[in-house]
Amino acid sequence: MSAPDEDAVQLARAQLEAVVEDIRAVDGNAELVAEPGFADVVAAARHRPIVYLAAAESGGLALVVRDGAVSELDLPGLRAGALREKVDELGRWRAAFDRADAESADAAWRRWSAELDQVTGWLWDVAMGPLIDDVRPAGESFALVPCGLLGVLPLHAAWTPDEGLPAGRRYAADLAVWTYTANARALSACFAAATDVDMVGSVVVADPEATGPMRLPAMRTLGDVVKATFPAGPAPLFGADATPEAFRCLPPAELVFLGCHGKADPAAPLRSRIELTGGMVTLDEVLRLRLPARLAIAAACDTAAVGLDLPDEVVSLATGLVQAGAAAVIASMWECDELATAVVLVEFFRLSAERPPAVALRDAQRLVRDSTLRELRQRWEKALDEGAAWLPERAGDALLNRLLEVHDERPWSGVEVWAALSYTGA
Repeated sequence: MSAPDEDAVQLARAQLEAVVEDIRAVDGNAELVAEPGFADVVAAARHRPIVYLAAAESGGLALVVRDGAVSELDLPGLRAGALREKVDELGRWRAAFDRADAESADAAWRRWSAELDQVTGWLWDVAMGPLIDDVRPAGESFALVPCGLLGVLPLHAAWTPDEGLPAGRRYAADLAVWTYTANARALSACFAAATDVDMVGSVVVADPEATGPMRLPAMRTLGDVVKATFPAGPAPLFGADATPEAFRCLPPAELVFLGCHGKADPAAPLRSRIELTGGMVTLDEVLRLRLPARLAIAAACDTAAVGLDLPDEVVSLATGLVQAGAAAVIASMWECDELATAVVLVEFFRLSAERPPAVALRDAQRLVRDSTLRELRQRWEKALDEGAAWLPERAGDALLNRLLEVHDERPWSGVEVWAALSYTGA
């Protein structure tokens, strides 16, 4: 996919504005997606400091809103032209992977992964490294508002070499909890939704009998883990029961788990979809639903992905779930390995009993990234021996059997694996 020229950007901006107007027309969404004023930004930053990141032709800029004040940080290396080139190269290799047959898919995926690794190293040098030096986060949580094409990149996975750490690198995620938000008003709405005491239990929709993509047995196993951790709520919707009709009738819940295939449509974001048994639910439909949840987990490919040709990256399935009522959403930024996603989320469920969800996801990703296969197996086997509530026997046995397919010593250390999931909202 080539970088957009000026005419294409203007056309894309007009298309984006039309999409935003469509979203504003949905009952309950007018205030959520309205452009926030400075007072809205300061109010939202009381919940979590906000960092606006933007690239420009002459160099980038970070605006940090914290403790009622705004500080500015010049980022001379964050040039829009270089950013376009990086995103263009990633898009080219992702398109090659999408077109590849079975024989060439692995090579295309490795090349895309190598490009992603290079880009995240560059992101440290030009953006996240200087930002971290400036804010000295010391474990704080920050809400990132990535402007333009920065919205397609995993800023939390920016890295710099550090031979003293297991991966030989220090990542932005090691120094702070980085969440994402479309804007300040959306962040405030998310924190307000997080205080809803009527949301209890869990709703699970997983492993649908979709016609095109492969089945997702590890997502069904994760559904069992969810119900063990959040037992209240209706019975899980697996296989033939995971239909669009059932999705449209989901009740409010503390946790909504969607273990399904997803597909982003960058050219028409409202047609981005979750694929289910017998059909699909589009982002346009999601925006017209009310789906209150403390946390929605969309463990599917491309659920947080946004378009490469749009100048403002604020429309995705993840932000759609926020606008439907979820206080926070965990979603995938790119097509990801089902087992790797399951490994991260099992650790997330274990840690979430004692940590806020954004912190639990960050810590789970770091733990999985730095764990050896043997260490992970030993941790799960011990949990089964002790009858740990967070890992029911059937799910634990199924996951441990799947791990027999893995042979690398540190199988999840790559950015393309551990960093795929992002956290949007409160």
